[in-house]
Amino acid sequence: MLSNFNKNKIMKAAKKNLAIVLIIAISIPCFGNGIPLKKRSGGSWTKSLELVSTINADYTEDRNALSISFYENFDKALISIEDIRGNVIYNNEVEASSGTKILVPLQGLPAGDYRLSIYLKNGDIIEGFFSVSYSRNRQLL
Repeated sequence: MLSNFNKNKIMKAAKKNLAIVLIIAISIPCFGNGIPLKKRSGGSWTKSLELVSTINADYTEDRNALSISFYENFDKALISIEDIRGNVIYNNEVEASSGTKILVPLQGLPAGDYRLSIYLKNGDIIEGFFSVSYSRNRQLL
């Protein structure tokens, strides 16, 4: 029979191991390169866990595409992509209802850094940055 001291020690070790597993699982992206998003509402920028559950954006190099998923009904949204000089590369209004997935093809886009901005109907702006790079083994057409 285990003493209370040993039970507590085992429980603490189990909790620590579970926490480590959860941190590792959260850190590994499921698809492509996840784009960290932040929200501007009322003039201030915030990084929010809320965005993880309502909007997700990934850049996938092998498909050379940006994927944006909406998990909440935002009605309409304007998706804009700019290069580091502020030149608009892509600008499109989309239906942003729950379950909508938008695929933005980026073929022919030069390697570099880009800003993704999602302008929501309620006035909030969701923003994230991503880099396009091409591996040496990949041939551009």
